Amino acid sequence: HSDDPGQASHDAARQGQELKTSGQVLADFRNEMEQTMLDFDISPEMSMKVHVRLSDQTKKVLESDKDKVTMEVLKYIVYEQAEEVNDEWIAYKEPSEFMDEVTIAIYKDPDEAPPEVLEEINSAELPEEVKAQQRMEQ
Repeated sequence: HSDDPGQASHDAARQGQELKTSGQVLADFRNEMEQTMLDFDISPEMSMKVHVRLSDQTKKVLESDKDKVTMEVLKYIVYEQAEEVNDEWIAYKEPSEFMDEVTIAIYKDPDEAPPEVLEEINSAELPEEVKAQQRMEQ
């Protein structure tokens, strides 16, 4: 038996003890994204990419809750945490042919973002799911 906590949780996950509700998984994901943004905030980097794979999150969720963990919600959490840390930042979902994974680029300064990103940001509207989510959280 090793003292590596990663190994221990891996063993537990294999035995099916680690499954959580969608709320717990999303809260964990939100904390992880918050930490990612805070680390980025103090780094000298001007941009970063956040890779989100839906299966990384759904595999931790109880079967009955799987449909509550969606790509839309995960993307929203990334945007939300970027904005919480610094509302001047630009978060941009890169085009992807996959439905179940996404890369979100975060730029500290609009001048760092490619022009097509700024164009799309300026014309983008919040999707209905996100508006509904915001209403629920208020």
